Amino acid sequence: MGFVLTKEAVDRAKRTVRAADVLHDKARAIAQVCAKADPDEVVVAVVEQDGRFGGTWPIAAAQLSTRVEHLEAGGWVLLFSPSTPVGDIEARCRELARLASRRWDAMRRWSAVHPNGA
Repeated sequence: MGFVLTKEAVDRAKRTVRAADVLHDKARAIAQVCAKADPDEVVVAVVEQDGRFGGTWPIAAAQLSTRVEHLEAGGWVLLFSPSTPVGDIEARCRELARLASRRWDAMRRWSAVHPNGA
């Protein structure tokens, strides 16, 4: 049994690049929430499954594991520490986009060599 690359996996990588761009565009708003977050909180920035910005919230670190799954719901979340500056947020978003783009490119190259998906 060989590796099978699904269309959904390729699409997810492509949409992750777009989600990173959405978060990058909202970096100032995310930084504002980070600036107000308490030391025992984690800031969660969300992109909805359809690619829209879903918002940014500080969440108590103790509640993170139970709340993030609900917030992600097929979309994307990035977590930030309190006081994270705009430049660091933008850098994380660029890195996410770069990695997702590399993954997307690798999948496209693989599927060109293995057109039957095996």
